[in-house]
Amino acid sequence: MEFNDVKLNSDFIKNIMPKAPAMYTLVYICVLSMGESNVSDISHMLNITESDVTAAVMYWQDRHLLNINNRNIYLNSENEFISGKTELSQKGIQKPKCHYISDTEPKYDPQEIAMYIEKNEDVRNLFEMSQQKLGRLLTQSDMNTIFSLYYWLNMKIETIELLFDYCVSNGHKNMRYIERVAIDWCESGFSDADDIREQLKNYNTYYRIIMKAFGQSGRNPVAAEEKFMMKWINTYKMPMDLITLACEKTVMNTGKASFNYADGIITKWHDSGFKVKADVEAAEKAFAQSKQKQADQKTAEKQPPKMNKFNSYNQRQYDYGKIEKMMREEMDK
Repeated sequence: MEFNDVKLNSDFIKNIMPKAPAMYTLVYICVLSMGESNVSDISHMLNITESDVTAAVMYWQDRHLLNINNRNIYLNSENEFISGKTELSQKGIQKPKCHYISDTEPKYDPQEIAMYIEKNEDVRNLFEMSQQKLGRLLTQSDMNTIFSLYYWLNMKIETIELLFDYCVSNGHKNMRYIERVAIDWCESGFSDADDIREQLKNYNTYYRIIMKAFGQSGRNPVAAEEKFMMKWINTYKMPMDLITLACEKTVMNTGKASFNYADGIITKWHDSGFKVKADVEAAEKAFAQSKQKQADQKTAEKQPPKMNKFNSYNQRQYDYGKIEKMMREEMDK
């Protein structure tokens, strides 16, 4: 196990360290010296429980100094208190992206969650905030999901609070729905609270425009519809006038607000590189001309030949088989 010299920033010593539990500060210094470690290593080094190490790292994670992912501990690349950086810290250790670690939400033992509530004030505040936002007592299943947002998805408490505000304000208090939105945010790389506020502001505006184009302005979009809209806006970066045009065409062609049908149109336009309405109009004009040309060709093939001085009379019809038979009989004679 390799260690490096550590020089603590004076701002950290004056403003941050006095407010933190002494054991948490020891854990932070160990990680700072090692650059990258895991829960087990720190536990053995300081002769404390792994749960204490995890609680300490989560404390520093909320202050943007450390990160934890699958029991591995990293220095946060945004850590503003590292001064006189060691050779190790200059390597630019990057914090893991905000994304979920596995496809299945982990299950936590009730005693484990109780331990975090007791030892970690941030986790305790997280449950209190969640209960207040939902307006009901939390079940064990609720607590498992909420804790997974913090620990499994690596979301900051401020971000989770925005998540609850967003979902509850749109009439969604179901934890499965809230978790699904959280995963979508993480997969899209939204981890900073300011970025999320800006995205929510834009999305709320865009959602209203899109729903109105579908003739559905009297209701909020469901989760599946939101996912389509996030795809068009964030992934495809499709201009709003093209999205609304696709929605209008969808209603005209199907008579209903079919997000799946509209997605087919928008995906085709995206793949074709369309950026303005003129691109769509030019493509539709070219398609119409091509169809007209094909129709003209078929019509021409079906029409009888034009009459002229050579074929304007009734032409004789010959039985060539009969003529051939008569010629054979004549030759036999």
